[in-house]
Amino acid sequence: MPYFDVHLSPLEGMSSDVIVVDHFHPRWKEAAQKLVRSRGPRLVEACAERVSQWADVPGIGLEFSPDVGLKRITYLDASLDLADADGPNPSYRSHNVSGFPVAGAMTIIINNYISHLNHFIRED
Repeated sequence: MPYFDVHLSPLEGMSSDVIVVDHFHPRWKEAAQKLVRSRGPRLVEACAERVSQWADVPGIGLEFSPDVGLKRITYLDASLDLADADGPNPSYRSHNVSGFPVAGAMTIIINNYISHLNHFIRED
């Protein structure tokens, strides 16, 4: 069964929920905690740096937490934020994303992060 569905909805005039990641694996939080204790953040940061240069979106920032892993991806006033982390339906939701370069960069980075999470989920 697939988990971590990534949805892109680029609609004219829309800037929130352009990117939504939902349907988290039941053990996502445990995997995120393991990822943070490993070299996972450095790997995701390296990906973000490469994507930032390639997409010409300089200054993409990442915020990690020891409890939930990646909390936020930021670029200027745009962000992809973890929502409802302690609730029944955790998700990542974008805000103020208004163009393809930023949406594309954030989507690549979150997919890279999910790939690393899946590694820790499969590890057990």
